[in-house]
Amino acid sequence: MKDSKNVDEGLKIIFDFQYKSISELVNTLSKGMTYYLIIMAALTGYIVTQTINPEIKSAIILLGIITNLFGLLSGLTLAIGIYKGITSLKNTLLKIDSDNYKSLKLESFFRGGRRMAFLVSLFCSLLLISISIYLLGLLR
Repeated sequence: MKDSKNVDEGLKIIFDFQYKSISELVNTLSKGMTYYLIIMAALTGYIVTQTINPEIKSAIILLGIITNLFGLLSGLTLAIGIYKGITSLKNTLLKIDSDNYKSLKLESFFRGGRRMAFLVSLFCSLLLISISIYLLGLLR
């Protein structure tokens, strides 16, 4: 029979690991989107304001669109990881102390976290798709 104290300590270590992993994913996603948008804004501003060879302009725009698609896939992958991580964190917390989980009404907190992960991924996806559409319009 397993010692209850050791099981609780093990679950707390797992909870801490899950929490730190989700925090790092969120941090990576936010920094990645910020850097990406800064670079795309500078690149688009350059293309729109400068007179450059049309072939080079087309190549830069196509590179931007391809990069955009990779950014979209990366962002969605991170968002799915965050969503699953929040669910795992909830399940671990339930195993550690289900009574306090229920009395503190943490289910709505985790439901909100999963909803936010979905909405952030949706809005980031729409933003990246919009940038791709805009870049496609610059090709003409």
